Amino acid sequence: MASASVAIGRALVRKPQVFLFDEPLSNLDAKLRMETRTELKRLHQMLGTTIVYVTHDQIEAMTLATRIAVMRNGRIEQLGTPEEVYDHPATLYVAGFVGSPPMNVLDGVITGEGVQLDGSGAVIALPARLKNAASTGRPVKLGVRPEALRLVADAAESPVLDVEIEVVELTGPELVVTGRVSGQRVTACLPPRTKLTVGMKEAFGFDEDALHLFDAQTELALG
Repeated sequence: MASASVAIGRALVRKPQVFLFDEPLSNLDAKLRMETRTELKRLHQMLGTTIVYVTHDQIEAMTLATRIAVMRNGRIEQLGTPEEVYDHPATLYVAGFVGSPPMNVLDGVITGEGVQLDGSGAVIALPARLKNAASTGRPVKLGVRPEALRLVADAAESPVLDVEIEVVELTGPELVVTGRVSGQRVTACLPPRTKLTVGMKEAFGFDEDALHLFDAQTELALG
C-alpha cells in the first residue's frame, strides 16, 4: 500500500488529465482493500479528474465507477452505468459476472404460457415486456438474481420456484441458500434469521420485473 500511495502522490503533483489504475488493490487484504477503495472514491470526487480503473473485482467496479466497460476476450460486452449493467445486463456473461452471488440462470424453452424449465413441468409466466421476446419452442436462459428470491407461504403464488434445499450458509448480514429446481442449481439471499431445513422443499417467489431472458445460443438479452 505504501508504494501505491507514493505513486499516486507523485501523479497528483503533476496534475495529470487522466489517471490509470491497473488493479492497485489486488495485493491488499480485505479490510485494507475496503478502506483504500473508499479513499480512492473520495479522491476522485475531490479532484474530478478522469480515472481509468482496471480490475477483475466486480465489487470494486460497481462501487468506484461512474461508467463500467465489461470486457471479454478483448471486446466490450457492455458499457454503461453500474445501475444499467446490474439491472439490465446485455449478455449472459455480464449477468453472471456482475453480482455476488451471481445471477441464477435456468435452462428452459418458450411455450404459450411462458418458459418451461428443463427437467420439469414447471412453467414460469413471463411479464408483458418479455412475452413477445422469443418464439414458441425457442431454447432460452431464464435469469433471476439471488436477492430477488423470497420465501412464500402460498405455493400457488406466481411466479414460484420449488427449490430442494441443499446448503444453508450464514454470512452475518444474510443467509445464502443453495438448492436445486429439477436438477438446476439455484441460490437465494434471505434475511439472516430465516429458518430452513436442508433436504426440504421450499417455495421461492419473486417479482416479474426481476426476470431476465437470454437467447440460449447467442447469449444476448431478449426483450
